Amino acid sequence: MYKFRVEEKQKELGFVTAMIADLELQLGKLEAEIPNEHKVARNSPQEAGVLFGNYLAHYFLRKEQFNHAIAELEEKLMTIQSELQDKFKDYKSIELTINSRINSENLELQKIEQSYIDEIAIENFRRISRK
Repeated sequence: MYKFRVEEKQKELGFVTAMIADLELQLGKLEAEIPNEHKVARNSPQEAGVLFGNYLAHYFLRKEQFNHAIAELEEKLMTIQSELQDKFKDYKSIELTINSRINSENLELQKIEQSYIDEIAIENFRRISRK
């Protein structure tokens, strides 16, 4: 159960990380368009020059949206990482407790087995001594 919770948080972490990477890629593509659009506007100022202002306004709006979305996801990523650490600590704590309990039970079992072996050895010694 605890391991499942850790795995679920790891999946969530991977998903959010992939979303951030995708948004950063889209932002990079958007920023890469600027030099080309600027060149087109400079080469034909009467046709594209007027439109370039609108393009820039749209560019800055989109860039702000990407940056805002990335910032929100990075904040969510920090939260998920913190939750993952907590879940992992819980999982390890339970795992250590279980292993400790198993070791204690194994030691107890070994003591009981050794007691039986000692009893058998003593009984055999008595039988041999009586003969």
